[in-house]
Amino acid sequence: MLEAAETDARVRTSADLFEELNTEILSLGQRFGISGLCRVKLNRAAHLPVTKEGTDYKFSKLPDGDKLRLKVAVVIALLRIGHRRGAGRHPGLLFVDSPGAEEVAAGSLREMISGLVEVAAELGLQVVTATARLDDVQSVLDPKRFRIPAKGRTTLW
Repeated sequence: MLEAAETDARVRTSADLFEELNTEILSLGQRFGISGLCRVKLNRAAHLPVTKEGTDYKFSKLPDGDKLRLKVAVVIALLRIGHRRGAGRHPGLLFVDSPGAEEVAAGSLREMISGLVEVAAELGLQVVTATARLDDVQSVLDPKRFRIPAKGRTTLW
């Protein structure tokens, strides 16, 4: 059974953690091109209400492109903060399927891919992503880091 002081300490630590997470998610969401994003508030129930240009939104009511950007931002934020705090045991492999499928603008997609490249280098992760938007990926990644289908083929394997 937890003592009251220990419970208070855990709640305070949790509040600090969520503040740090929300700051990181907000920064990444803005970097990834979420228009007018000015606040995010991930909570213990895994709800992520956001404020854009002074209007509050539930995550489920956001456009698909914003949802995708926020999902990637949350994953990166969790990995970074978990690493900083020495918490968790992530296996070191991250899959992101079709990050450009939700009509993400080219600049925003490049920023998302750049963010994934940074976190991979920072934390020693392997990131595998699949996209049909080769031009956007090629502008960010080292050519040795991606595979494209052979000439005349539409699939990699």
